[in-house]
Amino acid sequence: MNDVKELLDKYNFKIERLSFNDNIRIVNTSEGKFVIKSKKNNDTRELFRYLKSKNFHNYLDYINDDQDNFMIFPYISDDIKVDKEEIAKDIILLISSLHSRTSFYKSFPIDEVKAFYEEKIEYISELEKYYENIRLMIEEQYFMAPSYYFLLRNISWIFHSLNSSKYFLDKWYEISKNKKNRRLCLIHGNLELDHIIGSEERFLISWDHARVDVPIYDLLGFYKKNFNEVSFYTLLNIYEEKSPLLPEERYLLFALMFIPEKIKFDKEEILNTKDAYYLIKYLTVSSQIISNYHPSNSDKKND
Repeated sequence: MNDVKELLDKYNFKIERLSFNDNIRIVNTSEGKFVIKSKKNNDTRELFRYLKSKNFHNYLDYINDDQDNFMIFPYISDDIKVDKEEIAKDIILLISSLHSRTSFYKSFPIDEVKAFYEEKIEYISELEKYYENIRLMIEEQYFMAPSYYFLLRNISWIFHSLNSSKYFLDKWYEISKNKKNRRLCLIHGNLELDHIIGSEERFLISWDHARVDVPIYDLLGFYKKNFNEVSFYTLLNIYEEKSPLLPEERYLLFALMFIPEKIKFDKEEILNTKDAYYLIKYLTVSSQIISNYHPSNSDKKND
Protein backbone atom coordinates (compact mmCIF):
# COMPACT_ATOMS: atom_id res chain seq x y z
CA MET A 1 0.00 0.00 0.00
CA ASN A 2 2.80 2.44 0.91
CA ASP A 3 4.56 1.74 -2.39
CA VAL A 4 1.39 2.51 -4.33
CA LYS A 5 0.78 5.69 -2.35
CA GLU A 6 4.35 6.85 -2.99
CA LEU A 7 3.93 6.13 -6.69
CA LEU A 8 0.69 8.10 -6.93
CA ASP A 9 2.14 10.95 -4.87
CA LYS A 10 4.97 11.14 -7.40
CA TYR A 11 2.43 12.01 -10.09
CA ASN A 12 0.28 14.17 -7.78
CA PHE A 13 -2.59 11.67 -7.77
CA LYS A 14 -4.55 11.73 -4.53
CA ILE A 15 -6.13 8.37 -3.60
CA GLU A 16 -9.88 8.56 -3.07
CA ARG A 17 -10.64 4.85 -3.18
CA LEU A 18 -8.56 1.68 -3.57
CA SER A 19 -9.76 -1.85 -4.39
CA PHE A 20 -7.99 -5.11 -5.24
CA ASN A 21 -8.64 -7.61 -8.03
CA ASP A 22 -6.17 -10.52 -8.11
CA ASN A 23 -2.71 -8.95 -8.54
CA ILE A 24 -3.91 -5.52 -9.64
CA ARG A 25 -5.12 -2.45 -7.79
CA ILE A 26 -7.98 -0.30 -9.04
CA VAL A 27 -7.60 3.25 -7.82
CA ASN A 28 -9.95 6.21 -7.88
CA THR A 29 -7.86 9.38 -7.73
CA SER A 30 -8.26 13.10 -8.04
CA GLU A 31 -7.19 12.75 -11.68
CA GLY A 32 -9.46 9.86 -12.61
CA LYS A 33 -9.57 6.07 -12.33
CA PHE A 34 -6.49 3.91 -12.92
CA VAL A 35 -5.27 0.34 -12.74
CA ILE A 36 -1.92 -0.29 -11.04
CA LYS A 37 0.00 -3.47 -11.74
CA SER A 38 3.42 -4.70 -10.65
CA LYS A 39 6.01 -4.58 -13.40
CA LYS A 40 7.28 -8.08 -14.20
CA ASN A 41 9.17 -7.29 -17.39
CA ASN A 42 11.49 -4.34 -17.90
CA ASP A 43 11.06 -4.65 -21.68
CA THR A 44 7.33 -3.86 -21.66
CA ARG A 45 7.78 -0.33 -23.01
CA GLU A 46 9.92 -1.60 -25.88
CA LEU A 47 7.31 -4.25 -26.57
CA PHE A 48 4.58 -1.64 -26.87
CA ARG A 49 6.77 0.53 -29.09
CA TYR A 50 7.30 -2.48 -31.34
CA LEU A 51 3.54 -3.13 -31.50
CA LYS A 52 2.95 0.48 -32.43
CA SER A 53 5.60 0.31 -35.16
CA LYS A 54 3.74 -2.68 -36.63
CA ASN A 55 0.47 -0.73 -36.62
CA PHE A 56 -1.04 -2.92 -33.90
CA HIS A 57 -2.80 -0.63 -31.43
CA ASN A 58 -4.98 -2.99 -29.40
CA TYR A 59 -2.94 -2.71 -26.21
CA LEU A 60 -2.92 -0.28 -23.29
CA ASP A 61 0.33 1.55 -22.65
CA TYR A 62 1.17 2.62 -19.11
CA ILE A 63 1.39 6.33 -18.40
CA ASN A 64 4.19 6.49 -15.83
CA ASP A 65 7.99 6.37 -16.05
CA ASP A 66 9.92 3.22 -16.93
CA GLN A 67 11.98 3.23 -13.75
CA ASP A 68 8.91 2.73 -11.53
CA ASN A 69 8.28 -0.75 -10.08
CA PHE A 70 4.58 -0.47 -10.96
CA MET A 71 2.71 0.41 -14.13
CA ILE A 72 -0.22 2.84 -14.12
CA PHE A 73 -2.83 2.13 -16.79
CA PRO A 74 -5.95 4.14 -17.59
CA TYR A 75 -9.04 2.31 -16.35
CA ILE A 76 -11.17 1.06 -19.25
CA SER A 77 -14.82 0.39 -18.45
CA ASP A 78 -16.02 -3.03 -19.58
CA ASP A 79 -19.66 -2.95 -18.50
CA ILE A 80 -21.13 -4.63 -21.57
CA LYS A 81 -21.90 -8.29 -20.83
CA VAL A 82 -20.79 -10.48 -23.71
CA ASP A 83 -20.95 -14.28 -23.78
CA LYS A 84 -17.78 -16.35 -23.81
CA GLU A 85 -18.05 -17.27 -27.50
CA GLU A 86 -18.11 -13.59 -28.51
CA ILE A 87 -15.22 -12.76 -26.18
CA ALA A 88 -13.21 -15.64 -27.63
CA LYS A 89 -13.92 -14.49 -31.19
CA ASP A 90 -12.69 -10.98 -30.33
CA ILE A 91 -9.50 -12.43 -28.86
CA ILE A 92 -8.85 -14.60 -31.90
CA LEU A 93 -9.42 -11.69 -34.28
CA LEU A 94 -6.90 -9.58 -32.36
CA ILE A 95 -4.39 -12.43 -32.20
CA SER A 96 -4.68 -13.12 -35.93
CA SER A 97 -3.96 -9.43 -36.53
CA LEU A 98 -1.02 -9.48 -34.11
CA HIS A 99 0.51 -12.54 -35.75
CA SER A 100 0.08 -11.33 -39.33
CA ARG A 101 1.49 -7.86 -38.56
CA THR A 102 4.58 -9.17 -36.76
CA SER A 103 5.43 -12.31 -38.74
CA PHE A 104 8.83 -12.88 -40.32
CA TYR A 105 10.97 -15.80 -41.43
CA LYS A 106 14.09 -17.05 -39.73
CA SER A 107 16.55 -19.84 -40.42
CA PHE A 108 15.63 -23.14 -38.77
CA PRO A 109 18.65 -25.47 -39.10
CA ILE A 110 17.93 -29.13 -39.83
CA ASP A 111 19.65 -30.26 -36.62
CA GLU A 112 17.20 -28.14 -34.60
CA VAL A 113 14.27 -29.57 -36.55
CA LYS A 114 15.51 -33.10 -35.89
CA ALA A 115 16.17 -32.41 -32.20
CA PHE A 116 12.67 -31.00 -31.69
CA TYR A 117 11.10 -33.94 -33.52
CA GLU A 118 13.05 -36.53 -31.55
CA GLU A 119 12.27 -34.80 -28.25
CA LYS A 120 8.52 -34.91 -28.93
CA ILE A 121 8.60 -38.51 -30.18
CA GLU A 122 10.51 -39.54 -27.06
CA TYR A 123 7.97 -37.79 -24.84
CA ILE A 124 5.08 -39.49 -26.63
CA SER A 125 6.76 -42.87 -26.11
CA GLU A 126 7.22 -42.01 -22.44
CA LEU A 127 3.51 -41.23 -22.15
CA GLU A 128 2.60 -44.50 -23.87
CA LYS A 129 4.63 -46.42 -21.28
CA TYR A 130 3.24 -44.30 -18.46
CA TYR A 131 -0.38 -44.99 -19.36
CA GLU A 132 0.26 -48.63 -20.14
CA ASN A 133 1.66 -49.03 -16.62
CA ILE A 134 -1.40 -47.25 -15.22
CA ARG A 135 -3.65 -49.59 -17.20
CA LEU A 136 -1.87 -52.64 -15.79
CA MET A 137 -2.00 -51.21 -12.28
CA ILE A 138 -5.74 -50.52 -12.51
CA GLU A 139 -6.50 -53.98 -13.86
CA GLU A 140 -4.86 -55.48 -10.78
CA GLN A 141 -7.30 -53.66 -8.49
CA TYR A 142 -9.93 -55.94 -6.96
CA PHE A 143 -12.19 -52.98 -6.18
CA MET A 144 -11.70 -50.06 -8.56
CA ALA A 145 -12.03 -46.46 -7.45
CA PRO A 146 -14.39 -44.46 -9.71
CA SER A 147 -11.47 -42.55 -11.23
CA TYR A 148 -9.70 -45.82 -12.09
CA TYR A 149 -12.84 -47.33 -13.56
CA PHE A 150 -13.58 -44.26 -15.69
CA LEU A 151 -10.04 -44.06 -17.03
CA LEU A 152 -9.85 -47.78 -17.80
CA ARG A 153 -13.11 -47.66 -19.77
CA ASN A 154 -11.80 -44.75 -21.83
CA ILE A 155 -8.08 -45.40 -21.98
CA SER A 156 -8.22 -46.26 -25.67
CA TRP A 157 -8.70 -42.52 -26.27
CA ILE A 158 -5.29 -41.88 -24.74
CA PHE A 159 -3.48 -44.37 -26.95
CA HIS A 160 -5.43 -43.21 -30.01
CA SER A 161 -4.43 -39.62 -29.27
CA LEU A 162 -0.78 -40.50 -28.82
CA ASN A 163 -0.78 -42.40 -32.13
CA SER A 164 -2.47 -39.44 -33.81
CA SER A 165 0.08 -37.08 -32.33
CA LYS A 166 2.89 -39.14 -33.85
CA TYR A 167 1.06 -39.17 -37.18
CA PHE A 168 0.85 -35.37 -37.34
CA LEU A 169 4.32 -34.91 -35.93
CA ASP A 170 5.68 -37.10 -38.75
CA LYS A 171 3.84 -34.96 -41.28
CA TRP A 172 5.28 -31.80 -39.67
CA TYR A 173 8.78 -33.28 -39.82
CA GLU A 174 8.52 -34.33 -43.46
CA ILE A 175 7.83 -30.73 -44.45
CA SER A 176 10.05 -28.93 -41.94
CA LYS A 177 13.20 -30.93 -42.57
CA ASN A 178 13.20 -29.68 -46.17
CA LYS A 179 12.61 -26.01 -45.35
CA LYS A 180 15.42 -23.64 -44.50
CA ASN A 181 13.23 -21.08 -42.75
CA ARG A 182 10.26 -21.10 -40.42
CA ARG A 183 7.71 -18.41 -39.73
CA LEU A 184 7.89 -16.60 -36.42
CA CYS A 185 5.86 -13.77 -34.95
CA LEU A 186 5.20 -12.00 -31.69
CA ILE A 187 2.83 -14.10 -29.63
CA HIS A 188 0.89 -12.88 -26.60
CA GLY A 189 1.74 -16.00 -24.59
CA ASN A 190 -0.99 -15.66 -21.96
CA LEU A 191 -4.41 -15.66 -23.60
CA GLU A 192 -7.34 -15.83 -21.20
CA LEU A 193 -10.99 -14.94 -21.61
CA ASP A 194 -10.51 -12.12 -19.08
CA HIS A 195 -7.39 -10.74 -20.78
CA ILE A 196 -9.39 -8.56 -23.14
CA ILE A 197 -11.13 -5.34 -22.13
CA GLY A 198 -13.04 -2.47 -23.66
CA SER A 199 -16.34 -2.15 -25.47
CA GLU A 200 -16.13 0.20 -28.44
CA GLU A 201 -12.45 -0.65 -28.86
CA ARG A 202 -10.96 -3.92 -27.61
CA PHE A 203 -7.56 -4.18 -25.91
CA LEU A 204 -5.46 -7.22 -25.02
CA ILE A 205 -3.90 -6.98 -21.57
CA SER A 206 -1.36 -9.00 -19.51
CA TRP A 207 1.56 -9.04 -21.96
CA ASP A 208 4.06 -10.33 -19.39
CA HIS A 209 4.67 -13.59 -21.31
CA ALA A 210 4.88 -12.12 -24.82
CA ARG A 211 7.72 -13.53 -26.90
CA VAL A 212 8.77 -14.31 -30.46
CA ASP A 213 7.71 -17.84 -31.35
CA VAL A 214 5.69 -19.97 -33.76
CA PRO A 215 2.11 -18.61 -33.99
CA ILE A 216 0.43 -21.89 -33.03
CA TYR A 217 1.49 -21.57 -29.39
CA ASP A 218 -1.02 -18.78 -28.78
CA LEU A 219 -3.74 -20.97 -30.29
CA LEU A 220 -2.63 -24.06 -28.37
CA GLY A 221 -2.46 -22.26 -25.02
CA PHE A 222 -5.88 -20.68 -25.50
CA TYR A 223 -7.37 -24.02 -26.56
CA LYS A 224 -6.02 -25.92 -23.56
CA LYS A 225 -7.45 -23.36 -21.14
CA ASN A 226 -10.85 -23.02 -22.82
CA PHE A 227 -11.60 -26.21 -24.77
CA ASN A 228 -14.63 -26.85 -22.59
CA GLU A 229 -15.91 -23.26 -22.75
CA VAL A 230 -15.92 -22.25 -26.42
CA SER A 231 -15.98 -23.81 -29.90
CA PHE A 232 -12.33 -23.94 -30.88
CA TYR A 233 -13.17 -25.32 -34.34
CA THR A 234 -15.08 -22.10 -35.06
CA LEU A 235 -12.27 -19.99 -33.62
CA LEU A 236 -9.65 -21.79 -35.68
CA ASN A 237 -11.63 -21.10 -38.84
CA ILE A 238 -11.92 -17.42 -37.89
CA TYR A 239 -8.18 -17.25 -37.26
CA GLU A 240 -7.30 -18.89 -40.57
CA GLU A 241 -9.57 -16.56 -42.53
CA LYS A 242 -7.44 -13.66 -41.31
CA SER A 243 -4.04 -15.33 -40.89
CA PRO A 244 -3.82 -18.76 -42.57
CA LEU A 245 -1.54 -21.31 -40.98
CA LEU A 246 1.13 -22.95 -43.08
CA PRO A 247 0.62 -26.73 -43.54
CA GLU A 248 3.50 -27.60 -41.22
CA GLU A 249 2.20 -25.19 -38.57
CA ARG A 250 -1.22 -26.81 -38.70
CA TYR A 251 0.30 -30.29 -38.41
CA LEU A 252 2.33 -29.21 -35.39
CA LEU A 253 -0.71 -27.64 -33.75
CA PHE A 254 -2.68 -30.88 -34.20
CA ALA A 255 0.23 -32.99 -32.94
CA LEU A 256 0.50 -30.94 -29.75
CA MET A 257 -3.28 -30.80 -29.24
CA PHE A 258 -3.31 -34.61 -29.15
CA ILE A 259 -0.70 -34.94 -26.39
CA PRO A 260 -2.47 -35.65 -23.07
CA GLU A 261 -1.43 -34.43 -19.66
CA LYS A 262 -0.12 -36.93 -17.12
CA ILE A 263 -2.82 -37.78 -14.63
CA LYS A 264 -1.33 -38.48 -11.19
CA PHE A 265 -4.20 -39.86 -9.04
CA ASP A 266 -2.65 -38.14 -6.02
CA LYS A 267 -5.66 -36.08 -4.89
CA GLU A 268 -8.96 -36.74 -3.17
CA GLU A 269 -11.00 -39.27 -5.13
CA ILE A 270 -13.58 -36.76 -6.30
CA LEU A 271 -10.78 -34.60 -7.74
CA ASN A 272 -9.06 -37.63 -9.30
CA THR A 273 -12.34 -38.54 -11.01
CA LYS A 274 -12.75 -34.97 -12.21
CA ASP A 275 -9.20 -34.97 -13.61
CA ALA A 276 -9.83 -38.25 -15.42
CA TYR A 277 -13.08 -36.93 -16.87
CA TYR A 278 -11.54 -33.71 -18.17
CA LEU A 279 -8.55 -35.57 -19.59
CA ILE A 280 -10.81 -37.78 -21.71
CA LYS A 281 -13.11 -34.86 -22.55
CA TYR A 282 -10.11 -32.87 -23.76
CA LEU A 283 -8.96 -35.73 -26.01
CA THR A 284 -12.40 -36.41 -27.48
CA VAL A 285 -12.95 -32.72 -28.21
CA SER A 286 -9.50 -32.51 -29.80
CA SER A 287 -10.24 -35.54 -31.95
CA GLN A 288 -13.54 -34.08 -33.13
CA ILE A 289 -11.99 -30.71 -34.02
CA ILE A 290 -9.07 -32.23 -35.88
CA SER A 291 -11.25 -34.79 -37.67
CA ASN A 292 -13.31 -31.92 -39.07
CA TYR A 293 -10.11 -30.31 -40.32
CA HIS A 294 -8.44 -33.53 -41.40
CA PRO A 295 -11.12 -36.18 -42.22
CA SER A 296 -8.57 -38.88 -43.06
CA ASN A 297 -7.67 -38.98 -39.39
CA SER A 298 -11.23 -39.60 -38.19
CA ASP A 299 -11.05 -43.36 -38.67
CA LYS A 300 -7.62 -43.85 -37.12
CA LYS A 301 -9.13 -44.88 -33.78
CA ASN A 302 -10.77 -47.84 -35.46
CA ASP A 303 -7.77 -48.92 -37.54
